[in-house]
Amino acid sequence: MEKISVCGVEILIERKKIRNVYIKIDSVSGLVCVSAPYKLALNSIENFARSKIKWILKNKTKAQTLPKVFKNKYITGEKITFFGKTYSLNVYDCDKKPAVFLNFDTLDLYAKRGSSEKEREKILDGFYAQHLSKAVAEFSEKWFLKLNIAQENSFISAGIKKLSRMVFPVFCDGADRKPVFYFKRMKSRWGSCNISDRKIALNTLLAKKRLRCVEYVAVHEMLHLKERKHNKMFKDYMKNAFPDWKEIEEELKIVGEML
Repeated sequence: MEKISVCGVEILIERKKIRNVYIKIDSVSGLVCVSAPYKLALNSIENFARSKIKWILKNKTKAQTLPKVFKNKYITGEKITFFGKTYSLNVYDCDKKPAVFLNFDTLDLYAKRGSSEKEREKILDGFYAQHLSKAVAEFSEKWFLKLNIAQENSFISAGIKKLSRMVFPVFCDGADRKPVFYFKRMKSRWGSCNISDRKIALNTLLAKKRLRCVEYVAVHEMLHLKERKHNKMFKDYMKNAFPDWKEIEEELKIVGEML
């Protein structure tokens, strides 16, 4: 991996099959990493980083002051957070299907003898996804109607709608469908929205946060079906819908394990 130094800040460069340049800062180490296209010249990357140096220094300092999140190895005695509450983890060997059981103050994880850290992590991710799915199902219907997503994408009359489907089939087909949620572990974001397919991905690590945070992220992604950009209307709606948005966003900044 290439390295450059800009104003005393060491920056790692990761080449990817992308068109644009992106900067991310590890919230645990404060390490700065730039993702850039394969063919982009090194001096162009350096100039880009230099143009963003104020932002880099500000967020590097902020990242290093955030509470650090312990990286679990998924062994007995560790602390596991689930929907904002901390549980003690018990790991048991089993010959049957792997499973996780939630008790009053413990999480019991059953895995095959000699299982790896990655295998136990995958089992717990499945547990997280299962409970996130149930939680999202409870409030997504309410917000689908409240956000008026279907009506926003509908046309005035059936005749116009039929004609528009003939002219703009890609944009009109399925515009009234409810979004489909799915869950996976992500490295640098809590959620994402594929507007054309009406699919919303949520990070399984959201299951560590309070349900209020889960709802906030889900609604944020659903709102993109109505407004693509993070413009003033988008931000004002989120602030009005969640008066405690500052507290939620502060909690969502603690993403040490995620990164």
